[in-house]
Amino acid sequence: MRGECSRALLGETIRAATPVTGAGAPGARDEAVALEPAIPTLQQEHASAAVMQIGTRPQRPAAFVKVHVPAGVEISHVMGISGTLYLVENADGHRVVWCSESDALGMIDSALSLNWLEANTNLRSELKERERRRGGHLPSRGMRWSDVVQAAEDARPRHWNDRGGHVHDALRAVGRWPR
Repeated sequence: MRGECSRALLGETIRAATPVTGAGAPGARDEAVALEPAIPTLQQEHASAAVMQIGTRPQRPAAFVKVHVPAGVEISHVMGISGTLYLVENADGHRVVWCSESDALGMIDSALSLNWLEANTNLRSELKERERRRGGHLPSRGMRWSDVVQAAEDARPRHWNDRGGHVHDALRAVGRWPR
């Protein structure tokens, strides 16, 4: 009696005619093979594994903009002002970050990040123009020195021998002491 046996190699079924001895109808073996579930391919079985992600481009929303990372800044992730974490990618020999428009404007429009502004001057003007057309709020550029000094003063810890200061802070925190 002759029959067929099957074997799977990377998801492709290869059938080879081999002589089979024993009882059974010639067509019964074909029906049993047809009822077996297909063996999943390597891509189907391990699609979520990190090694299978190499060479694939992540899907990003259409509203994201490309921000160039300044030369000399060796980072792998950027956290936007919204709190979202973005991955730095290599594109055309330059390091770039794809992020939302508000996070991009926050990155390149700060007085503390002049190198980001220099790397993305055209993007800054384009984003500002888009925001003006929409009628949205544009953040002001720059910061006041008095705000920096006040923030440093607020962050300074109290001296251990500061009599009454700790009590005043506790009373202010619960709303029992005027500011």
